[in-house]
Amino acid sequence: SSFALQLLNEYFEQMCEAGFRLGGTLDNYMGDGALMRFNVPRPTPDHEYAALSAAIEMNRAFAELKDYWTAISPQ
Repeated sequence: SSFALQLLNEYFEQMCEAGFRLGGTLDNYMGDGALMRFNVPRPTPDHEYAALSAAIEMNRAFAELKDYWTAISPQ
């Protein structure tokens, strides 16, 4: 449905934006996940730290997105 696609687009936008801010590169989408790479295609200093920071940021961003979806959901 178009509503499900809207939710997935919001989800991917939030997750990928967090990765991009920390130097990640989107490799591909896999179902409801996105594979991001760090240190590719260009070397990135402290790429391990950047990847971990991105994961933490993605977790936070998803919690906020979930709260938003819950708030707008018809009960």
